[in-house]
This record gives sequence, C-alpha cells and structure tokens, in this order.
Amino acid sequence: FFYPLDKITNWNEIYGKDGFIQYQFAVPYKHANSAILEILKILKKNKIYPYLAVLKNMKKDKGLINFSLDGISLALDIPNSHKVIKIIQKLDQIICSKNGIVYLTKDSNLKKEIFEKMYINSIELKKIRSIYNLQKFKSQQSDRLGL
Repeated sequence: FFYPLDKITNWNEIYGKDGFIQYQFAVPYKHANSAILEILKILKKNKIYPYLAVLKNMKKDKGLINFSLDGISLALDIPNSHKVIKIIQKLDQIICSKNGIVYLTKDSNLKKEIFEKMYINSIELKKIRSIYNLQKFKSQQSDRLGL
C-alpha cells in the first residue's frame, strides 16, 4: 500500500542511468498559484519533464527549521542532469522570493544564502549547536548550509 512501485521489479531504472532529483517546496497560499505556474513554465521552457508530481495542502507547525507553512507543497521527481541543477537554483530563488521554503530532507543543492532567507530561524539553531558544542555532528548538507 505505501510502496506501490515496489511491485515493479527494478522500477528505479525507469529514471535512467543518472537517476532523478526529488525536489519539493512549499509556498504560502497567497503566492502558490503564481509560484507554481512560474516554476512549471521554466521547466517546460527548458524541456524538463517531471516523472511524478505531488501537490499537497500544508499547515504551519512548530519548530526551528521544519518544513511547514500555511500553503501549498509541490514535490517533483525530475531526471538528473547538470542542466537540472542550474535550473533548480533558479527555482530556489523564485521560491525564496515568494516567502516559500525548500524541503531540506530532499535538498542537495540549496545555497547557504537562500537557505538563511528561507529558514530565518536557522540562526537560533546555529546558536544551540554552538552552546552545546554540536559542531562535531555534521553532514555535507550542514557544511554547505553553514550549520
């Protein structure tokens, strides 16, 4: 039920030898239509066609850098390529300009400057990591984002 693709042997091979990037973002309701349409136009213009798209309503929750806001989330499975990575950087800027956020669990490209604008509470997280000397717990993503 939860993993329907697992019924298909080697389903991941349909994405090609370079695989795919799962890109997910959320934008507030008041910017959702314009942001999503702008993003879809950019993808179409660059001949980038998602294999899968999932659109969801979201609700704001508590947390320092959690993926929540009152708005719409769109997740896209996009074929991986160097061109796609450059396009995603443009999409990040659009989402940021619309007061949106990128889902960090699925992120592999977000720039530190954009992250800090999207997740303004990341300053508090950095303070907590410093107070409790947690810098030894890190990842490539935390290094890239300056956490």
